[in-house]
Amino acid sequence: NINYASEDWVTIYYPTRAAFLESEDGKFDACWTYYKSGGKHYMYPSPAENTWEARPAKTPSSIYPEGAETFAAKTAIGGGPLLIDNGKFRDSYVEELFNGASGIGPDTNQPRTAIGVTADNKMVLFVCEGRQMTEGVAGLTTADVANVLLDLGCIEAINLDGGGSTTLWTEKTGVINYPCDNKKFDHEGERSVPNLIIVK
Repeated sequence: NINYASEDWVTIYYPTRAAFLESEDGKFDACWTYYKSGGKHYMYPSPAENTWEARPAKTPSSIYPEGAETFAAKTAIGGGPLLIDNGKFRDSYVEELFNGASGIGPDTNQPRTAIGVTADNKMVLFVCEGRQMTEGVAGLTTADVANVLLDLGCIEAINLDGGGSTTLWTEKTGVINYPCDNKKFDHEGERSVPNLIIVK
């Protein structure tokens, strides 16, 4: 995840961003993370209290936010905002600075991709279309996604991305959804992305 953000490149913020991780014992969890230049990587039970409307919060460290631990995971993927924490609705897009001019439009209807886990440790991968690529399908807000995942039994979940990078693909069928970038490619393909989740 990024370790700084700005809307004017004069005032710099240092947000903690969401990660979904698998520990060595095979359990999944969601948390907020921060990577400090020099190689120190932390995870937190709550986000740094940032908002675009206030001065930047302190740079995250081993003592801020409270409850910091050294980041440790067998595997993990970053994203945000964190949607569900300990079985409760969270949607921390304000603290993670995902709103504003450079954000993901968390309170607008968009294609979305998310990942979560249920109480019995089943992973849930979620994709929804949007932007009317399928007639009548506008997309969802991040709050909508959190509520859908709660209804599916998730106790931890994060948003991964959205828009044109939201694509669900299987080996047998190819692309299942209708990515909104297909219009740009004359319905010939999907957006190139640098990371993905593969399930074997």
